[in-house]
Amino acid sequence: MTPELSTLDAALLGVALVWSALLVLAPAGSAFASRWNAFFPAILLLVYSSVAAIAINRTVPDRQIYIERFEHIASLDLLTFLRQLGKSEWEPAFLVIMRIASAIAVSESVLYGLIGMIVGGVYMYSVKTLTSWPQVPYIFFGTMGLGFYLGYTSVVVRQGLSMAFLLLAIALAVAGHRQRSYIPFLIVASLFHWSAAPATLVAFLLSKYHVSLRTSLVVWGGLGILFLTDTQRLVFQPAVDLFPIFDVYTNSGLHADRYTGGVNRWDFFAFSALILAAGLVLRRCVRTPSWYDSLLVHYVFFNAYFLAFGFIYYSDRLAAYSWFLAPLILFAPLSRPTSGLARLTSVSAIVLAVCVVGFTFGSFDELFLSLA
Repeated sequence: MTPELSTLDAALLGVALVWSALLVLAPAGSAFASRWNAFFPAILLLVYSSVAAIAINRTVPDRQIYIERFEHIASLDLLTFLRQLGKSEWEPAFLVIMRIASAIAVSESVLYGLIGMIVGGVYMYSVKTLTSWPQVPYIFFGTMGLGFYLGYTSVVVRQGLSMAFLLLAIALAVAGHRQRSYIPFLIVASLFHWSAAPATLVAFLLSKYHVSLRTSLVVWGGLGILFLTDTQRLVFQPAVDLFPIFDVYTNSGLHADRYTGGVNRWDFFAFSALILAAGLVLRRCVRTPSWYDSLLVHYVFFNAYFLAFGFIYYSDRLAAYSWFLAPLILFAPLSRPTSGLARLTSVSAIVLAVCVVGFTFGSFDELFLSLA
């Protein structure tokens, strides 16, 4: 049965969105802008985004495959499950999540509700690591409006889980935490989906070695030229041939009829470039946090991963590793202007822009799909 949100739920969600904006409008250090006051909208947004993860995209074929595997795992005793864990073609961390969900109830709602709570909770804690609790619901609100978040909690859930833990590792790294605090999360991220392995390796190397933003932009520009001229296949096809698992995304016989968007998608490139351009403008025009340049470097290299392999089907699933950083890049610098007027102007503009994007191109239409 598809969950439905009542009129009261809709009203509470609206209050949570307004509350999120007021938290960043309030002067820093005021009684209203406290972490305890942030928990109310943060928890409500987390709950409703998880409800949406349960309710939407229920007929997508990938989701049906997950449900069938979930029911199979639920039928196994623990010893049999452990024996099969290392032999499955699916990543072990995701199978463990399925097993945990099956211990609660063999229900699609339980599985996707749990995934939604994990992804959202880890994402929020990652944002808190780099900002503060009063900013968390505001940035999470922006995340849901960009149009890809709910897709990675309702359909492409293995990558959604992977990206959440990858973001947590990056947040801990750029915030200056020791390696032992974030390396486990890099490992966990790669155990949810194989495509995260190159991104986790890049994140680890960036935590070890300083790479300037200028250098990263040169790399991105070079790969962008190869992408736009459709010549990067000549350079990176050997990597695809070396790892047969890439056949999942490159086999034209499997995907040409299901994925009509083609390869080397210019719209994906334009969206990626727009986020990068916005980040570069923000770092010049406003006072950005100390970690901002490092996060931009991560974004550039993760997006370079997409540019390098844009000739495969479903390349948006590679681009998503960079897009998942976009809300922090776009909203974090504008959430704490120094003057009250600047806060009011920036927050109002962002809320309006997010609502327009969310209802026109993004996921707010899906979020409100089951509102009574």
